[in-house]
Amino acid sequence: MKRSFLAASISGALVVLLVPLMAAPLPLFDLDSLATGPFASMSTLYEKSFLFFSIDVLSLEVRFGSEVAEKLKSLVQDGDEPSQFADSIADTAIHAQDAFVHIRFLRNIRLDRFIQEARESTNLVREAGIIDKPSYEHITKNLPIWYASLAKRGIREGDEMFYRIRGESLRAVFRGVDGTIYVDEEDKGRLFPLSVLGSYFVEKSKFRKGLLQSLFHDSASSN
Repeated sequence: MKRSFLAASISGALVVLLVPLMAAPLPLFDLDSLATGPFASMSTLYEKSFLFFSIDVLSLEVRFGSEVAEKLKSLVQDGDEPSQFADSIADTAIHAQDAFVHIRFLRNIRLDRFIQEARESTNLVREAGIIDKPSYEHITKNLPIWYASLAKRGIREGDEMFYRIRGESLRAVFRGVDGTIYVDEEDKGRLFPLSVLGSYFVEKSKFRKGLLQSLFHDSASSN
C-alpha cells in the first residue's frame, strides 16, 4: 500500500511538473539574429478602396538582420531627403539574406483570390528582372499545391502568415486564428526569398510605398 501511494505521489508530481512545460510551446522561429531599432523593420496596413470607403485587408511587417539594418541606416541618413534613396532601400530589402515577414489577415479572403493576388505580385517580380520566367512559372504553378490545406477553409480574419528567410532558405508557415498550423513548408533556392521580398518592394508593388514610408517615419522619430 505504501509503495502504491508513493508511486502515485511521484506520478502526480511529474504531471504537475510537465503541465507548465506543455503549456509553453517552443516558438515557431528562431529570430535571435534579427536586429532591433528604427532601421530594422518596416510595416504597413494594406487597404482596399471601394468608391467612397476603404476596408482593411492585412497588416504586414518585415524585419531584417543587422547587416541590412546597418545598410538601411546609412542610406536613410545619407541625405536630407531619404525618399531619394527609395530604390536603393528597396533593392537592399529584396536581397536580404536574413529576414522575417509577418502577415496578419484582417478579413476573410477566398483562397482562389489569395492565389491570384500572389501570382500577380510574383509576376511583378518577374517583370522587374529579379526572377526569370521558369522561376515564375514554377512558383505560380505550385501555389495551389502549397496551400491545398486551405482549399475548403479559405483565409479567415485573424489568420497569420510567416516567412523566415535565411540565406537561400525560405520557410513558410500559415497559422489559423485558432492556432492550427495549416502550412509549414521549407524550400531551398534563392528564387523563393527573392520572390517573397520582391513582391513587397518592387516599384509597382502595392505594399512598397507604405513600407518605405514607415522606415522614413521611424528614422525621423529616432533623430
